[in-house]
Amino acid sequence: MDRISTPARARDLHGPGKDGFQDGDVFTGRPATEVGAAWMNDFQEAQMRVIEAAMMRGESGNHGLLLDAILWHISHSVSEHAEHFASADALLAHIRDRENPHGVTLDQLGAAPRESPDFTGSPRAPTQATNDNSTLVATTAFVRAAIAAILGESGMLGGFTHSFTQNGWHRDPSGKITQWGRYLGVRREGTGPTITFPVAFPNACLSVAVFDWNRSGGGNGNWEDIDCFIQVTGDPSLTGFSTYVQSPASVADYFEGFFWEATGF
Repeated sequence: MDRISTPARARDLHGPGKDGFQDGDVFTGRPATEVGAAWMNDFQEAQMRVIEAAMMRGESGNHGLLLDAILWHISHSVSEHAEHFASADALLAHIRDRENPHGVTLDQLGAAPRESPDFTGSPRAPTQATNDNSTLVATTAFVRAAIAAILGESGMLGGFTHSFTQNGWHRDPSGKITQWGRYLGVRREGTGPTITFPVAFPNACLSVAVFDWNRSGGGNGNWEDIDCFIQVTGDPSLTGFSTYVQSPASVADYFEGFFWEATGF
């Protein structure tokens, strides 16, 4: 059997070189596709041979006859092999055997086995919806989208940024900012230095801690035996904080400096 080839056929109707049928149009002068006896005989015999090979007779008006013949051929093919197998399950396993029971293996064809395949090259698979929670294959696109969704829900898409210097800062993906630094300068009791953060907190400064720094490890006279400490005074702002030096005022130039750390977001 072949495609229609009469002169008034619709050329390339189903693709290059795949002609088909067309209706006639009296207004444009387009002729209808004529059907020749050769094509109709091909069409008839292609179907009748399937029907007759199933040991059936043609029957006018029976639209299911061709389908019945095809199903008979499938059933007959299965029954021919049934005698070689101990059970219906064994026959079914034979039919479903992707290794091809007729001597050609998937290995020879260059295909991967069904169980525990070792893929090579760049195998592809459909990308599932981000909220999929099944045993379907996860592509790299699915994994990236799922991670981005999780980070977005937890507010962690900002990533890590930092400035690791003596007076520096660090921002983690949640938005928390930690800043640190040190002040070096001799002072006596009274108002201490005002510290400006390396970067301003966008929303709030949550806490500030300061630590007395006995840098030299010694002192003048006996002041190294005197308790002195640094206090944060007032509320820290987004840009810094103020301090006060606490110690007996009778000892001059006893305070050397301090370390500090602040957190916020």
